[in-house]
Amino acid sequence: MASSELELVRELIGLNWHTRNGDVEPRRVAYDRAQEAFGHLGLPPGETVVIGDCSAEWVRPAQEDGRTLLYLHGGSYALGSPQSHRHLSSALGAAAGAAVLALHYRRPPESPFPAAVEDAVAAYRMLRERGLPPGRITFAGDSAGAGLAVAALQVLRDAGDPLP
Repeated sequence: MASSELELVRELIGLNWHTRNGDVEPRRVAYDRAQEAFGHLGLPPGETVVIGDCSAEWVRPAQEDGRTLLYLHGGSYALGSPQSHRHLSSALGAAAGAAVLALHYRRPPESPFPAAVEDAVAAYRMLRERGLPPGRITFAGDSAGAGLAVAALQVLRDAGDPLP
């Protein structure tokens, strides 16, 4: 009998990831299912906060030192979520000894560019409004999330915000 992980891989291979009708929802569901294989590695979610037009969840390791990672998940900008990447944000927070604010930024096609960049900028500014100094905030992201982090930092720089 095949393992549940192998069954998941077989299911993913059979999906048509490049649908022409523009319906991204089946791809989002499949992407989230693929990430479930890592779900047991993550910390449970913490408080959910609303930031403008999006939300974020706190992931707090057992030991934290007052620093915050603003984590932006990967997924081709259109897939993924804080939940699908909790295993990664948890590991980053634990390794850094820092709280993680995992942003659920708006995604295309429902919210085209630059919505996700605006959300990342808003999340950074919210952390600053809550009293965190720039030197205690770090942007972190994987794949598309890393590109989003760079774009948000450029917007903050150009706007004259104090940079992390």
